[in-house]
Amino acid sequence: MSTSGGYDKEKCGTVVRVVAAYGHPREAFTAAHQETGASFMGDFGLARDHESYIIHVSTPTGRGKGRLYWLRVKGLELA
Repeated sequence: MSTSGGYDKEKCGTVVRVVAAYGHPREAFTAAHQETGASFMGDFGLARDHESYIIHVSTPTGRGKGRLYWLRVKGLELA
């Protein structure tokens, strides 16, 4: 579940990279982008104090390359 601007949106995707606690996700995003071709926003924010995950979410039509997200761990669940 992704929350932004007071709205919740469910995203279903695949974990493509793990970011270590206190690690910066820039390298993980770059590697995931090279692997999937998916786009991502360039501003990552601060490192997190726990292990976290880069998620690849395909486009609804399946025709695009999708997007990469660094979602909060408490909002993730197994599909």
